Amino acid sequence: MDDPKAEFVRRRYALRKRIVFGQINIPLEAAISLVGPDCAYHLYSQRRDGSTKI
Repeated sequence: MDDPKAEFVRRRYALRKRIVFGQINIPLEAAISLVGPDCAYHLYSQRRDGSTKI
């Protein structure tokens, strides 16, 4: 891709998808900025260690 903004959006979406599906672990604060506060709350609310893994 030649457009740096398009590449940034593509990578951000791919990272968001991996977070939502629990494929990667990141701190809650970082997840909030990538997937939004409501989604992050539901992902992390049932996990004691604060990870996205089930």
